[in-house]
Order: sequence, then structure tokens, then C-alpha cells
Amino acid sequence: MLATNYDAALAKRVWTRVEEEASSQHEYRLRMRAEGEKGIASFFLGDIRSAKKDVTRAWIAAKYLRDPAAQVRYASVYGAGLVELRRFDEAIRILDKAIAVANSHPQIAYPSIAYNAKIDALRGLSRGQEALKLADVYLERLPSDHLDSHLFQIRVSKGQIYEDLGDSQSAETEYGQALDYAQKVGF
Repeated sequence: MLATNYDAALAKRVWTRVEEEASSQHEYRLRMRAEGEKGIASFFLGDIRSAKKDVTRAWIAAKYLRDPAAQVRYASVYGAGLVELRRFDEAIRILDKAIAVANSHPQIAYPSIAYNAKIDALRGLSRGQEALKLADVYLERLPSDHLDSHLFQIRVSKGQIYEDLGDSQSAETEYGQALDYAQKVGF
């Protein structure tokens, strides 16, 4: 998964091989997760059509294969992709589904991608106060205070929202905190 962020072409080749191997061994959950990851790599490579097809298939399969962690992941990244495409209303509906599945399955990871993307979607719809409230909920619910990259992202988002609202002092405060986290994680 790290390769996806640094070399999406390599990640796509790796996930294609994983998908093929998992299919030959009848490991359907892994096969569909590989297809979803391949779709994420396709998105980074600019192939929106393949990304949509692969992530959607993985998301739908996760429902039928009773894989709630995969449901959350692929609904979250699908929604985040819609935010990138500025389809904010549609994104919020999907991100809400990801958050709901995560809330009903406490054993799976905190849905950071869904929360970050929903905050960005609300900001895109000029619903700044609602986005700030959600950001505060996100900060309260983070499962650990050692998630500096997540804290960095949320502080940047809050800074942008305050900037949109014309509150430069609060924006500066949030950006300052984001900078502290960025230095901790070497961004």
C-alpha cells in the first residue's frame, strides 16, 4: 500500500499479480481487495474509468463477502475520489455509509479517510461551520494521540476552513499546529 503513494504504476502491477494469485487459490476476499487497491493506483495514474470500475467492484464484493473493513476502505476512497472530482453531495452520501459501517463494527480501523474526505466535501459546499464541527468530532474520537499524520491533515483542513471563513487568526493557529505535526513526521 505504501507503494501506491510513491509509485502507483509499480503498485498496480503488484496488485494485479496479487489479484491473479488470490483468484487461482480461491481467496476471494483477498482477490477483491487486490482489485480495489489496483483501482486506487489507477486513480493516482489518472485512469478514472478503471479506478471507478475496480473500486466499485471491490466495494460491492465486500458487502457480499461480509468484509466490513473492505467496505469502509473502498467506500471511503470512492468518496474521496468524488471529492477530488468536486462531486461533493454524492461524496457525502457515500462517506456517510463508510462511517456508518465503521461505527457498527468497532473492531475495524477508525475511518480516517472517510472523515477527512467528508470534511473536505463540506468545505467544498461552503458549509464551513459544519465541517469544523465534524473536524472537532474527528479529533475527539481519534483512537490514539500518536497519529501525527492524521493530526497534520485535520489541522490543515481546519486552517483552510478558517481561511475560507475569513478568520485568519484561527487559520494561522491551525496551520501552526499542522506545521508542528509535519515536522514530527518528516513531511
